[in-house]
Amino acid sequence: MKKQEYRRLRWLDSWLTAAQSARGRLPAPELFDIYQQLKPDLEKVNEEHPLFMQPHLGHPFYAAFESQKQGGGANRRLSQLRIRTVDQALRTRTTRLTRWRPPSVSNALVRPEYEPPERLLEVLIGVALRRILRWQQAAIGVQHRFTWYATHVVRAEQLAEGALPCVLCLAFSLWCHAIVRKLLSPWGMDGAEEHKLCQFAGYNEFPHLPLGVYVKRPRPLRIHPKYARERFYRPSATFERWLFLRSSDIAFSECLDLAQWLLSQTADKQMTTPESDCSLHDRFNRAIHPSEILELIRRDNKLQATFWPATPLADFTLSEADVKKVRRCPNFLWGGCSRLWQVEPDPGLVNRKTIRDLMTVIEVNRSLGRFHNPSNRVRYSLPLHRDGMLVLKTGE
Repeated sequence: MKKQEYRRLRWLDSWLTAAQSARGRLPAPELFDIYQQLKPDLEKVNEEHPLFMQPHLGHPFYAAFESQKQGGGANRRLSQLRIRTVDQALRTRTTRLTRWRPPSVSNALVRPEYEPPERLLEVLIGVALRRILRWQQAAIGVQHRFTWYATHVVRAEQLAEGALPCVLCLAFSLWCHAIVRKLLSPWGMDGAEEHKLCQFAGYNEFPHLPLGVYVKRPRPLRIHPKYARERFYRPSATFERWLFLRSSDIAFSECLDLAQWLLSQTADKQMTTPESDCSLHDRFNRAIHPSEILELIRRDNKLQATFWPATPLADFTLSEADVKKVRRCPNFLWGGCSRLWQVEPDPGLVNRKTIRDLMTVIEVNRSLGRFHNPSNRVRYSLPLHRDGMLVLKTGE
């Protein structure tokens, strides 16, 4: 090894050691979904993979993140070591934490089902949809109507045989399935592990879509657990809204990646390979993006989040061939499966009625048995106010 390379590696080792030492002195909370507290019976039903994580040494963009925290001064030296850097400044969001008392359950044998306020869902899903439509306008520059197809019952061979939907409509169908599965009809929609196209891709979990978050303060170690009480705190509604919309953007970009993979794999019209025979090396692999890193630090009664502002959706571009296919999208012609819902391309036309129409579609299809809905499930209702929203759990 050359002396110059050896010196660079020694510098990298000492630099990372100092960064790790500084991080170890700060409380590092982790994100958890409110449904683990308010809907624990759905923990296995709605298995999701996380979209965010605390910075850690094993992440490919960890060194880039630590460098940007110091103004990007180490980027040049990291590039010389062939370590990926991100030439984009970090941003921070700070929210005040307020005391929160989770609703108690008097009968431990009967788990009440938390139903999010309908108005909140209409607002959040509507804003998330408008953001996607604005991205679409910037990406392809034409008016294109999104169509949600019932792709959960379509096999890869059928996708190859029929007239294909465009990559945007296929991604939109996957995103709608994940949104409905998590927020509107958890018992009525199959999970990713039962979704035929997801099975083919080896895609077993949809992205995590948190409706809100809370902070859990652990019991003091010096007090006996019998007498110590856990305390719960919630960030502001603005912080929860920001986190959900950021999650939705990242989830849709992941659906775009998956849709592109599916269309490329089924491009051969003679394809006859069943899903179970797809070899492991052909399975879909989620892309790693700097937006995964979300550093959370709790200081007294405040929570600070540090992150890169750009999401994969902002960086996602369609090839010229994909744009041409979008412009010729057969969203009225594809006979591979049912059309469940359509959205006009103008973001200004998306309102609360649009989302109410989506909820109506879900109820109608559930009553017709078009969604998987086990009859042996018993549903309970627990009305909660705005104080019953999402949750972020931390450890010290």
